[in-house]
Amino acid sequence: MAKRTVKQKKDEQNFTPQDEYIRSLELSVNILRDELNETIEKLNKKADLESKEAIAKPVLENQLEVEMPTFSNCKTVFDTFNTVFAFLAKEYLVVDLDIFIIADQNIKNLDEIHSSENLKALYKDLEERGLIEWAFETKEVKILPNTTQENEAIKSILIIPIIFFDEKSAIFLANSAMEKVEIEEKNIKELYNFIEKAYYLIHSLKKQNEIERLNTEQHLLRNQIASASNQLAISEIILMLSKEIKAPLKIGKTNLELIAKGIGDINKRIDILAEQFAYISGIEKKMSEFRNDVEQHFTSCSVNEILDEVLEIIAYQINRYGVKLTKVIETKKNQIKCFKTQIIFAIANVILYSANSMPEGGQINIGVHNSDEKNTITILITDTGLGLEAPEISNNIISLVDLSEEKVKSRFLFLLSQHILLQHNGKFSIFPEIGRGTTYKIELPVE
Repeated sequence: MAKRTVKQKKDEQNFTPQDEYIRSLELSVNILRDELNETIEKLNKKADLESKEAIAKPVLENQLEVEMPTFSNCKTVFDTFNTVFAFLAKEYLVVDLDIFIIADQNIKNLDEIHSSENLKALYKDLEERGLIEWAFETKEVKILPNTTQENEAIKSILIIPIIFFDEKSAIFLANSAMEKVEIEEKNIKELYNFIEKAYYLIHSLKKQNEIERLNTEQHLLRNQIASASNQLAISEIILMLSKEIKAPLKIGKTNLELIAKGIGDINKRIDILAEQFAYISGIEKKMSEFRNDVEQHFTSCSVNEILDEVLEIIAYQINRYGVKLTKVIETKKNQIKCFKTQIIFAIANVILYSANSMPEGGQINIGVHNSDEKNTITILITDTGLGLEAPEISNNIISLVDLSEEKVKSRFLFLLSQHILLQHNGKFSIFPEIGRGTTYKIELPVE
């Protein structure tokens, strides 16, 4: 077994189970697409070869020429089977047909190819008698008289082996009301080529359908992840805002008690109360806005506006940590396309995580600039804490081992924030300096 590279190991650590599933879907789609392209290439080569053979080898005198239909209008598996059945019913008096896959002995799409239980029993009987293997060994169309089926209208049985990529792929089986001798008078080679082309087309269409199904599943999964992230982001932001109400409520309660005791200037205290109630009203309005933001919309947002909202939401908690914040915007080109609620949630949690690393207080500097070369906008969040130490941080992944419940939640939200940024085609990096602080670097594509 090949050894994994260091980069592969890092990539594996950065993937969540959802990412891993999406990656497996993408891999499946790519494999199917490669198989489809290979099939088309082989079909084209085969068509060229058959064209040359048709010119070099005229139809034998004892065979009747039959005009074969084309599949140019067949866009689905159903259309292809109908074309095959209609042609064989007319030219060979076929009453039912089926295709049996050698890999699992199952029948493909019974409803689409006019199949019957009789053909299943017939296939089993032919297989037990060694006639299926015989057809594959000779690689020829086999026409057998009906000697086993009770239906007297069925005179002959058609067996056509299909070799796909030099392997036994399928058996085409059909019951015909035409005598064996009459079928043999027709151009059997052309019939073989016709059925083979039909199978190749069906195989390609099914691969394409599988690719579309996987793409749809992948798209739905991404939407589900985005929806779950958005709902969690909204609930956490509302929780942050609810904490913001504590400070004005405390101030309001204190001033009401002082008014009741007749201490101080009543008018001044009323103004303070009005100011705090207005602040609470603003928070409630903001909570209502986030609560109603359940629809998933990629919108154009200014990073400056996003940061203003973030700082407004986390103001109380930042003050509680005794942390001072500065913000420097060095660019005017800072519009991004994003799920606004998720980005607010992600940046807020990174800042709170940074503040949480400074229990004695400190400074957080937020800088924003853009890179024209990368067409990205960069947000740098730098604190004056002690710096994250190994094994606390490994490959930009924060460890959750041996932590209290509160810190586990804090780091879980931090990891979710990282995941959200990556889902927005962004990059997230951590640069710790032991004893000096940590810098968190967020890069997002500019609109």
